[in-house]
Amino acid sequence: MTTFAGLINKMFLRVPQCPAALMNDALLTSLYNFLRDSEAYTTTLTLDLVADQAAYTLSSETDFDIVKIEWVKQSDSEISADKWSFTRPATLTLDEAPGSAETDGLDVRVVLTTRDSSDTSSVPSQIFDRYCDAIVSGALVEIHMLPGRPWTNAELAGYHRQRYLSGITDSLNDKNRRLKLTMVRNNVKNTD
Repeated sequence: MTTFAGLINKMFLRVPQCPAALMNDALLTSLYNFLRDSEAYTTTLTLDLVADQAAYTLSSETDFDIVKIEWVKQSDSEISADKWSFTRPATLTLDEAPGSAETDGLDVRVVLTTRDSSDTSSVPSQIFDRYCDAIVSGALVEIHMLPGRPWTNAELAGYHRQRYLSGITDSLNDKNRRLKLTMVRNNVKNTD
């Protein structure tokens, strides 16, 4: 199981002369950007509907920011994206307030990213396991582009940028495969 500390160890092997604090900052930035751009970390939040209330404050795990909302469902039926809006940092507004209260009446699928200074222990280990090389490469881009340092190397920065972007592409492709599989499963359930 890969952890954030494991990522620092991977960085240290590649640029041993770089200070640990600089590596840590570069990795936090890379992790933040990777989760935001790759949409690798999603979760579903369940809200209680309140009669005549259209705006809801979303609350994710404490160390994460909501990047975007993928979908909103009420009673297992998806609400069209033109019937709700999302305002950062965490407000979901429905075009029409519900007429009655309903416990656990709304499911909201959100994309999460870490906060820049967050404790990374809450990041699921499968993200580190699957995308650790991409996250490290994103940090190495920043490290290798620092001017006037012994590890400055634009060529290596370019190489690692490609690896980082490839990781983002892999994550988005993984997500699309999961979505297609879910759609197929739902179609099979609906035909039974």
